[in-house]
Amino acid sequence: MEVNTKYDLEDKVWVVNNNKVEKQTVTGIVVFHTEYNIEIEYELNSVSNIYIPEHLLFKTKEELLKSL
Repeated sequence: MEVNTKYDLEDKVWVVNNNKVEKQTVTGIVVFHTEYNIEIEYELNSVSNIYIPEHLLFKTKEELLKSL
């Protein structure tokens, strides 16, 4: 099985962290596979040991703001 991620290690992404819009760097990627789906989560440089689901990360600040 091949899994394609939206972001790669060292990519810059935009996320809401502690109610602030921030630009972060992807430092880790975890893929969870169940019988019914695949979930991809990312570790960011400022929030180690906490993995953020792919749908909460954005390539640009404008994309993030439009999602709110």
